[in-house]
Amino acid sequence: MMFSFTNRNPDWVYVFVPEQVRLEAKEYAQKHCESSSSFAGRNRMFTDLLLDCVCGWAFSKWCTQNNIWHECNYSDANDADVIVEDTTLGLSSFVISSRFAGGGIDPAHEGVRITNWRLENEDVDFYLSASFDSRTVTFYGIAEKESIQNNQYVWDLRPLVYDMPADHMSGTMRLFTEACRKTEEKQDVFGGLFKEK
Repeated sequence: MMFSFTNRNPDWVYVFVPEQVRLEAKEYAQKHCESSSSFAGRNRMFTDLLLDCVCGWAFSKWCTQNNIWHECNYSDANDADVIVEDTTLGLSSFVISSRFAGGGIDPAHEGVRITNWRLENEDVDFYLSASFDSRTVTFYGIAEKESIQNNQYVWDLRPLVYDMPADHMSGTMRLFTEACRKTEEKQDVFGGLFKEK
């Protein structure tokens, strides 16, 4: 994990994904993917599964490094990708909204992009914005479901798509770190699905 000291937001988190994990994520995505999808919910095409796996692993790795108690649900049938315990709110569920970072990170465009169908139907509290540039996952921040639905960043598409930029996330990664319950117990990164060498 490293933090940026350039013109990027210092609250963003960068997690390097080792080659072995990237290879295992690719194999997992190839094995479980569907050839096409027009579903307004979570897609299961190869690139979607690859992003889910890589970003989910990176988030779990970051939580483990920061002793943040978390439970990954990626291989379960639950809506949430991860559950953490907020010291004020109690158990909180998250979906990791991820994209491929093309040509660098642009905070005006990277962020949570999600369909209205998913927002209406997924039983989660928060959405975490992430991108993957083929080696590193960047986490920008967190947005509550209601803050996504009640803003002006709506694409005029059918199905309706919300697109909240990264620099408008209501919660920073620093606040996330401060708010979550810590644990000294050994945690299994991403449920042990992929192993680092």
